[in-house]
Amino acid sequence: MPTIDLKAPNHNLSNSLLTPIAAMSLEAIENHVGSYQFVEGTNQKALIVNWEPYEQNFNDKIKELQFHERIHQPIQVWVAVDFKNYRKAYFDVFHDIEKHNNLVVDHIFNRKLARIWNYQYIRLIHVDRSINSSSGKGQETFGVDLMKDNEDYRVKVRERNIAYADPFELLKIVNLKVGKKPFLNVSDSFTFWY
Repeated sequence: MPTIDLKAPNHNLSNSLLTPIAAMSLEAIENHVGSYQFVEGTNQKALIVNWEPYEQNFNDKIKELQFHERIHQPIQVWVAVDFKNYRKAYFDVFHDIEKHNNLVVDHIFNRKLARIWNYQYIRLIHVDRSINSSSGKGQETFGVDLMKDNEDYRVKVRERNIAYADPFELLKIVNLKVGKKPFLNVSDSFTFWY
């Protein structure tokens, strides 16, 4: 049974909302997310991970969200940060998902930030194109700019094994728009998590 990484920030979320989205190593995935197997033909760069949530007791507001089950999605695809064929690997695993122009495969955790902090693997999810666009130039870019030159924080991050989704990333997971600037259009959405 996976254990919570106590060195990773939990963003004041309940254990049922702690959702791993980045990992320092395969061992970290095994210890804090679940068992895995490599996606065939990806040279061990893409993984099918069997997520075992720490708890599963959502409040009623969260249960009303259309895609709330994605938080505890039992079968997930994780990829090495620099793996280029991640879309193909994702749809090879989730071949029943209809491909269309409005759908994109997204790295939940920002890849630039993952490189800065040395996370080796990050979780993928499919979202509407507008959801992906709303987070990429706002909160994610803000985080990269804030942390890229902060060596003290980078040292602290290296003590962690896992990164958990923060409230913004949880919005993306459940296919809700974040907003184009940090903290824009999200205040109402925060009530889902607390």
